Amino acid sequence: MHFRYDSEMPGCIIASQFINGLATHTFRVNRPGRKIPVLPKTMAYPQGNVPIKAAKITDIQKLLRYISQEFQDFYTDILVRPTAEYHGPDVDSE
Repeated sequence: MHFRYDSEMPGCIIASQFINGLATHTFRVNRPGRKIPVLPKTMAYPQGNVPIKAAKITDIQKLLRYISQEFQDFYTDILVRPTAEYHGPDVDSE
């Protein structure tokens, strides 16, 4: 899914199955008659990288030797990213 925001239609999201897809669906993010929510101006992760669970980093380290050379730099960069502690159920959404 591809989501797009158009400043000329505040409070609406345009969704399509593919980037620049021909079939789009527009939906509101607020109820009719309510104010448009003010979105935060600060970045959630100012350092630019989302923390990753330490278990995921370990998995990438184990699989790195099976990843083709052209993608190695991408995954090696992930290995040095900050890690996050997670105390919920260990369920992958993929």
